[in-house]
Formats: sequence, structure tokens, C-alpha cells
Amino acid sequence: MSVPIYQLLVLPPGGTGRDRVLEDITDLISERLISLSIQDEAGQESDSLSLVLDDRDQQLPIPRDGTILIPRLGYRGQSLVEMGRFLVAEKSIRGPRRQLSISCTSATDEDGDAPGERLLLKDARSQSWHRTTLGEIVDTIAERHGLTAVADPDLAGQVIEHVDQTDESDQAFLTRLADLYGAVIKPADGRLTLMIRGAAQIGPVVHLSASDLTSWSARFQDRPRYSRVRVHYSNRIAGGEGFTTVHSPEQGFAEFVLPELFPTLADAEAAGRAKLRSLNTSQLRVTLKGPGHPHLAAEGTVRLSGVHRLIDGEPLSIRSVRHQLGSSGYTTSIECGSRAEDTGAEEGVEGAT
Repeated sequence: MSVPIYQLLVLPPGGTGRDRVLEDITDLISERLISLSIQDEAGQESDSLSLVLDDRDQQLPIPRDGTILIPRLGYRGQSLVEMGRFLVAEKSIRGPRRQLSISCTSATDEDGDAPGERLLLKDARSQSWHRTTLGEIVDTIAERHGLTAVADPDLAGQVIEHVDQTDESDQAFLTRLADLYGAVIKPADGRLTLMIRGAAQIGPVVHLSASDLTSWSARFQDRPRYSRVRVHYSNRIAGGEGFTTVHSPEQGFAEFVLPELFPTLADAEAAGRAKLRSLNTSQLRVTLKGPGHPHLAAEGTVRLSGVHRLIDGEPLSIRSVRHQLGSSGYTTSIECGSRAEDTGAEEGVEGAT
């Protein structure tokens, strides 16, 4: 049987990333670790790390604000997998057994040579973007924050005639654009990732068989289907409002009307395609649990075999992963669902009213 092991590195606060030295505290806490939990979320949700340590002799040092923890998980005889960098956010003690709990958030930071989302969240800015693409905007903002842009090619090619960023942080601005195009944006681990919502595409596909799982469940719920979405926009040429209708190849279903008025035809078309895709995506929710698998991560894809004919072979988009290490061993729990369906939507009629 494989023996799970871990390593915990600490980057103390102060100075710059280059003059701070990583410290390995694995031996210090090896006899004290009660539990280590890592929650990995898709999209804008922040990842987190939780530690519970035995402090019965009251000798454990309390980590200072600004401390970064870097956990690595795996099995004896194999290379350990770094699970991210986490900034200490809260410390607490409780009894009667004297336990120290440490809660951390994703340390996308300027504190430790691991740039990321905290930078994007901080400063509001104003900027006009004209005759560009969604990919060029992501590239520019990623470079601004020292990140590597990773964008879905179809999303990256979306033409944006004009959009204003007014007193918005880059995070809020990108989130607004991502919502418009049915996408998610996530800055983490040195990357700024833009991807279609529900269309996992980060990392290799992980294949799991029934023997790899200790439990599983699946829920099915079909949404009402729509053949088309009508969207209104400001028609500056003709004056007044115009509309465009985005069609699905499957006809004979209802029309959905978006209540918003969009500034341009391009914005309206993008919103219509995103809404049609969302409306026609089946609600398949799969929960998996098994022995620890450090390579499973949110926004990845998993395929099952030997589980059930209704879900075997289906590319499942990983929404969240929880890695749990404690006295009972190392386990991984996964929440996933069906990838976003390609509606094959096409631009329909348009006209001024």
C-alpha cells in the first residue's frame, strides 16, 4: 500500500521574494499535525488551506501575518506535488486539548515571487479599450501583474470594438467581461486563466475507474431547452434600439429574451451566445471520493470508467477539489459536472426598433 506523505514549506514575511528563504517545517509539525485540508475552487473563488495542529505543550510558534505556506502532497517513493501558495489569514486556539488552527487564502502575492490575484483586487483604474480583442485585454492585464496569460482560443479571438474600465480593479473588470462572454477568469499560480464556463481545459485529462473510488454519486436535471435568445442593443447608426437573435441548431423550442440593453451589437451577440449555452446545458452533478490524488485540480477534466453507463466516458469538468490529510490517511473529494455544451449558435436576424 502506498504511504501518503507531505511537506510544508514556509516563506516568512518581510523583504522581497528574492531575499526571503524558504524554510521546511515538516519535521517540526510531523508529530503535531491533526489535519491538513486544501480546497481548490474553479473560477474566481479563492482557494484555501486549513491546518489543525496539536499544541498541548504550548510550544508551537504562531505564524506572523504575511507568512506564506507551501504544502506539497504525494506518496513515499514519488515526487511530491506542490498544491499552491497560501497566505496566512487567521490563527485561532481552542481547548481543552489545546489545538492551533491556521486558515489561509490563496497567496497570489507580491510578497513571495508568486504573483497573482491579490494584486488584481487592489487598485481601481480607468482605461478605455478600443478596437481590440478579449485575448489582447487579458494579455495586457496579465503582463501588468507579472502573470502568464492562458486563454481559450475562441474567447481570445472575440473582437471588442470598445469597452470602458471606469474606477474598476482589473479583477472586477475582467470578471465583468468574462460574465458577458460566458467565461470565467482566475488568477492563480502565476497564471491568468480565461476559459469558457464549465469547459475544463487546464492540465491533462485524469482517468479514474471504479476501483479508484470509495464512493460516488450523480444527479441529473435537464433544464428547459430554448431554440433562440433575443438580445437588444443600442443602435447608434439607425438610432434607438436594435436587436439580434442567436439561434440554436435545434429548432421548435422557446425564445428567451434577455432584459438588459447592451451597448453594441457585438456585446449583444456575445451575451446571447453565452446565455443560450447556459440555458441548454444539462445539469449533471457528480461527486467523487477516493484515496488522495494530488494531480486532481479544479478546472481540470476527469473521465470515469466502470462506474455507471450513464456517466462513463463523459468528460467531466472539475468544479472543486478537497484534499484532506489526517490520522485516517489522505483522501480527495471532487465536485464535477458536464462540460458546457456547444450550441452551435449562429447570428440571427437583427433590426432597429
